[in-house]
Amino acid sequence: LNVAGVDLLVAIKLTQTLGMAVAGLALWAWLRDRLPGAGPLFGAIAYILAPFHLVNVYVRGDSLSEFYAFVFFPLILLGIERVSIQARGRDVTLLAFSVAGLIVTHNVSAMLFAPFCALYALMAMAAPQLLALPGATGSRRVGRELGGLLLAVGSGLALSAWFWIPALAEASGAQLGDQSTGFFSFANH
Repeated sequence: LNVAGVDLLVAIKLTQTLGMAVAGLALWAWLRDRLPGAGPLFGAIAYILAPFHLVNVYVRGDSLSEFYAFVFFPLILLGIERVSIQARGRDVTLLAFSVAGLIVTHNVSAMLFAPFCALYALMAMAAPQLLALPGATGSRRVGRELGGLLLAVGSGLALSAWFWIPALAEASGAQLGDQSTGFFSFANH
């Protein structure tokens, strides 16, 4: 936006606003089949007004990549649900691009979220009734859905390999102490 002529401060504000709106829409999409009435709308509002988002916007102000990672959390959960119910091509694609998007926007969030996603996928495959997954039926082809999950995650890793392979290979050369301690430590806020 700044390169296009928008003032730098306005460009950052627009970028943060867009990220907040898209994150809210993503959570709404995940909740729309799960909650009745205005539940998805209220869930989306609560998600975008979460204290962590507000600290990112009003205190830190510079963590746009971490801020945009919040777009992908609900999209990944939605993708896991859809693929675990019926592995259709568009659902596998949604999950693959969501995994890649999370890795590219904030690799630390991806590493922290991965174990939860694995557990969620296991529960979605083994006991969808516990998660009250919309559209889950008794007759299932677990092999196809498991293959779809593996294909989606593998594709997401492949799509983002240009980012995470060099990041891991060059991790010993990075100095992150100043970016994760002191003022930038979330615990201090």
